[in-house]
Amino acid sequence: MEKIKQKIIKKSNKFTYMIILIIIAGIMIFAVSYFNNSIPALLDVSSGEVSQQNKYGVDYTQFSYEDKVKLELKNILSKVRGVGEVDVVIHFEGGEERIPALDSEKSNTVIEERDSNGGNRVNNNNKDGTKVVMSNQGNSTEPLILKTYNPKIVGILIVAEGADDNKLSYKLTKMVSSLYDISESKVNVIPMKE
Repeated sequence: MEKIKQKIIKKSNKFTYMIILIIIAGIMIFAVSYFNNSIPALLDVSSGEVSQQNKYGVDYTQFSYEDKVKLELKNILSKVRGVGEVDVVIHFEGGEERIPALDSEKSNTVIEERDSNGGNRVNNNNKDGTKVVMSNQGNSTEPLILKTYNPKIVGILIVAEGADDNKLSYKLTKMVSSLYDISESKVNVIPMKE
């Protein structure tokens, strides 16, 4: 009886340690996600919508892709030492392209008829059609979008207070060129008027 009691105590200790480890891991995950400076998704329970806010409190869901890119670039450039006030113009090639889900319907019906005189007639009916899959969004119906292609950036103009400094201007050109994977010739940095 004593041996069984000792085994139960050992097993319950292992179980207790496992529970404690799981609780500690959960607390660590919560702490990391709480203190993470990336863009957290905040759930607005009243409307049931998710909004994306960055650490500056800007709600990017209300902006188009082009405006988001412009705001993000302007925010990061303003943090570079020596830049000062900054304004950004970004030129895009085309616009956003959305690829909807398609429901394709293909059917082939063959009808073979024989008449009383011994004649044979074959009717071949082919249907080939596609239609856009629609989804309900509250009171409205919208196409179900599978993929979205953002427009390509073809040129960037940066107007900054600190752009009088050639070294800083060059650093900004290199940084933006590598950030958006465009050639340096398509990035122009000019000083802001005083």
